[in-house]
Amino acid sequence: MRILFFALSLMILGSACTKKAAFPMDREWMLSIMNGKKMSGDNAFNLKFDEASKGYSGKACNTYRGSYQMDKSKLTFGTAAATKMMCPNMAMETEYFTTLASVDGYKYSGTNLVLTAGGKDVLLYK
Repeated sequence: MRILFFALSLMILGSACTKKAAFPMDREWMLSIMNGKKMSGDNAFNLKFDEASKGYSGKACNTYRGSYQMDKSKLTFGTAAATKMMCPNMAMETEYFTTLASVDGYKYSGTNLVLTAGGKDVLLYK
């Protein structure tokens, strides 16, 4: 009986330890891939989270900010408010904001943050 109790205790403890780890929010995430396209140079967009205010911000061509909601592996972003400077990569910025608004989840492993939409990986940050 003791062995059975011990085995059950280990199983319960083990399942509690495999809980999905939340990604570290206290850093700047650099966009590496958007919708299958490698991002760099003028398209080196970033994203930061403010856990206390449930806000996000960053720099694409323009600086932007908004609010987010997170629950377990679900993550959604409110509409981004952005400055209105003209830039050579406006089409990429528009695609970025559209993609960010479509996000419904995330995956985090090591140093990579992947934002997903409809089960597909759409934004990869490092």
